[in-house]
Amino acid sequence: MQNYGRYISLIALISVACTRTPYRPESVDQAMARITPKDREANLVPDLEVKKNFSTGRAISSVSKTEQKPKADLSDQSNKRLYFLSLLFQYNEIKKFSKNPAPKIEVCPNFHTYLVDNKELVDKSTLDQLLKISYDTKNIERFENFPEFYLPLTKESVTPKVIDVFRENHESTLDDLVARAIDIHINKTYGELTDLCETGSSDNFFAYENLLVFNNTKGGLKASAENVRILLKTTLFANGALLASFKSLRNRRELANVTSNQYFDEIIDRMGVYWVKEYYRGITKRE
Repeated sequence: MQNYGRYISLIALISVACTRTPYRPESVDQAMARITPKDREANLVPDLEVKKNFSTGRAISSVSKTEQKPKADLSDQSNKRLYFLSLLFQYNEIKKFSKNPAPKIEVCPNFHTYLVDNKELVDKSTLDQLLKISYDTKNIERFENFPEFYLPLTKESVTPKVIDVFRENHESTLDDLVARAIDIHINKTYGELTDLCETGSSDNFFAYENLLVFNNTKGGLKASAENVRILLKTTLFANGALLASFKSLRNRRELANVTSNQYFDEIIDRMGVYWVKEYYRGITKRE
C-alpha cells in the first residue's frame, strides 16, 4: 500500500511537469524587471530619452579608432570592483555641477584598498571646480540631446522629470530645475556608494550583472537605438550620458575620450559596446 502511494505521487509529479509551458528565452525587459529595486531608498536609474538621430553606421566605423587607444591594464579587476570604481569616479565628476557641497566617501569596508588607492580623486575639492549650468531654451533644437532634462525631481520615482515640470510650469527655469535634479541624483548616487561600501553590493549592481549575462548570451549588443535604451537602464551608462552632456556645458570638446573614466572604459571594452562612445559624442556635440 505504501508503494502504491509513492506510485500515485510519482504519476502526479510527471503530470505537473508535462503540463508546464515550454521554456522561452528571457527578454532584457523581463531580465531587468527581476531585479528592479523595490526599496524606495534605492538609487532608481533615471528614465532617459534616447537620441532619435543616432547613426549606427558612424558608431560602427568609430570602433577601430577606440580600440587603438592605449589604456591602463585593468584585466585583473573583478566586475564588482570596476563597477564601484566607475561609479565613484562618476560621482566625483557629477558633483562638480552642484551648487552645494556633496558628501565624501570616507569609510568603505568592502572596497577599502581601492578607496585608499584613489584617495586623491576622493579628496579632491569640488568647491573650486564648480561649473555653472545655464541653458538658452530658444536655441535648443532637440531636448533629447540633454539627458539631464530627463532627470527626476524626486528620489522615490523616475517622474516627474525636469522636462515635464518645465513644460507645465513656465515660471520654473531649466537652470533651476536641472540644479535641483542634479542634487537629488548626487544624493541617490551617494546612497548607492554607501550601500556598496557597507554591504559589498547594491540593487543597481545586480542589474548591471544581469546586463552582462544578457549581453553575453546575445553575443554582444550591437549598435542600435534599442540597445542604447537597454544600456541606459543601468546606472553607469546613464551617468555616462549625463557627463557627456555636461562636457558641452564646460565648453570643452574632450572627444578623444568622451568618458574620461578608465574603469568605465574597461567595462565598455569587456562588453564590446565601443559604439556607445559615439552616442555620447553626439550628445557632447549636440548633434
